[in-house]
Amino acid sequence: MASYFVTGVWKDANKVITEIFLHSVNSNGSFGKGQKTTVADGVRLIESGSSLKTMRWDYKIPGWVVCEPILVIHQNGKFLRTKADAKVEDNLDNMISMTSIA
Repeated sequence: MASYFVTGVWKDANKVITEIFLHSVNSNGSFGKGQKTTVADGVRLIESGSSLKTMRWDYKIPGWVVCEPILVIHQNGKFLRTKADAKVEDNLDNMISMTSIA
């Protein structure tokens, strides 16, 4: 089972997340270079047994903090979201906005 971190998101004009910035996790817990990946590909990874978690930069440490597991939600299609009781800053919707980056 592979593990991945998500550090950023792209949104469309309706502010719906369309792509995620996905990093593979190495065996020592470090993470690799990120790549822009569709939400549908993220759903496929989770459904095939991979683990996706949000990860954010904490300026107090400073350093990266692994946050919440990402789940597949079935509501008029399949979507990604963090668990409902997660901290606001750990939610996918609050990850770094990559929308201005192609």
